[in-house]
Amino acid sequence: MTFNELKQTLSTNELKFSDFDKIRNLVYDLSGISLSDNKLVMVYGRLAKRLRALKLKTYNEYVDYLFSKNGQTNEIQHLLNCVTTNKTDFFREESHFRYIETNAITEVLQKTNNINIWSAACSSGEEVYSLSIVFRELQNIYNFDYSITGSDIDTNVLKKASKAIYPAEKSAGIDYETKRKYFLRSKDKKNVKIVPEIRHKVNFRYINLTNSEPAFNNRFDIIFLRNVLIYFDIDTQKQVINNILRYLKPDGFLFLGHSESLLMRDIDLVPVSSSVYKYCKNHKL
Repeated sequence: MTFNELKQTLSTNELKFSDFDKIRNLVYDLSGISLSDNKLVMVYGRLAKRLRALKLKTYNEYVDYLFSKNGQTNEIQHLLNCVTTNKTDFFREESHFRYIETNAITEVLQKTNNINIWSAACSSGEEVYSLSIVFRELQNIYNFDYSITGSDIDTNVLKKASKAIYPAEKSAGIDYETKRKYFLRSKDKKNVKIVPEIRHKVNFRYINLTNSEPAFNNRFDIIFLRNVLIYFDIDTQKQVINNILRYLKPDGFLFLGHSESLLMRDIDLVPVSSSVYKYCKNHKL
């Protein structure tokens, strides 16, 4: 079945394309996330549970509720939680963690021995805990302290991240010694939990990356903004990058996903490795 045929089927069934248009325009206004036509099926499926929870029969009823006063107060976050994509793993794109160990750490320690890291769009926390493990290991070599903030727009994944409990298969690709030191296995062996010494170095916050309102009182030495920009159009990407750079220290490091690149040439970021940038004032790409 072609997309146009499927769109027509859904339109005549429950999800009219005009309703999908209203939903995606609202999502864009709220979060900057750009939902193309081919995301109609995804939205159809993900919002089905909200219709059940609200005991609504059609998507048209859901849209009416969404734009009502009550819906604007109580449903907006549920909508964002549903449409946000959360794909992550421990030590995903491992070369970035190796770059920290071999390059970034020594440069950062020339300026501070209290390293602040921000994992923006941290999803369910695997990236945050991976970073915490890496920096804990580096403390065996260097004398410093660190703290990590993870943020996301999806409140459901933030709750999961705070609990630090994951299905055991999530740790399958991690080497034995790392698992032995930093992962606790449940009695039934179905789950693993991050050890307290790693959990205590992190905190989680709700942050909308497109919001220009102040998010922090401090600045960071390292910011991970990986696999996020792909969900934004060019204008929103610029807005997000500019918001992020407000909180990156001069000579700090910005990590993007390997499939992402910076198309903007009027920012003070210099590439230093694959999808790794250094914030250098007055140095243009």
